Amino acid sequence: MLIRFTFNGSLLSILLFVSFIFLGADAMAQKPVPSGSYKDSCRTIQIVGGTLIAQCQRSDGTWQNSTLQYATCEGDIRNDNGKLKCKQKTKKKTSKSVPRGSYKKSCKNYYTEGKRLYAQCEKKNGGWRSSSINYKNCNKDIWNDNGNLRCGNKNSGKLPKGSYKHSCKNIRVDGKVLKADCLNRNGKYSHTSIKYKKCNHGVYNDRGQLRCN
Repeated sequence: MLIRFTFNGSLLSILLFVSFIFLGADAMAQKPVPSGSYKDSCRTIQIVGGTLIAQCQRSDGTWQNSTLQYATCEGDIRNDNGKLKCKQKTKKKTSKSVPRGSYKKSCKNYYTEGKRLYAQCEKKNGGWRSSSINYKNCNKDIWNDNGNLRCGNKNSGKLPKGSYKHSCKNIRVDGKVLKADCLNRNGKYSHTSIKYKKCNHGVYNDRGQLRCN
């Protein structure tokens, strides 16, 4: 006696769907899991896409489901009282190829990121201010203007000779003018400037005012 089995289209589709589920689950199980100390206290560990999934033991002995986007992890992946945790990768600031400039005399913690120069620069009152500037567009001197980074001119940075440098700060050249903050008779700094091109024997600080002979 010959027995014939007939499968219609719907039944065949169901069988194919079930086979696909089992094959997909098996493929996921074969994907390697990342290393880490979490393996000592976690179970049913698997990877789904870019997510690490596991049951991790808590301090009271119970188990908790936890997930973690492990692609951004740096170093050990650990079990923190039932939760998967790790140190996240951070974007590092670029400190290479810092541009030249007189700003370095009164600024600190300077670094570049992309087209911008970042720094903490000293103000006239002795405090500090965070500042930044697009240094890629500056082919002149970069100087500190009361805590702010500024782009000067072609003559900036070429400071004239003189004893004023010992009692003045924030010194810069703007065209034919020398600018600075100089100590006055009260022990405070006064903003002053002078057309230094006319000076033949150096510039000096006269109680808060730039002078020359």
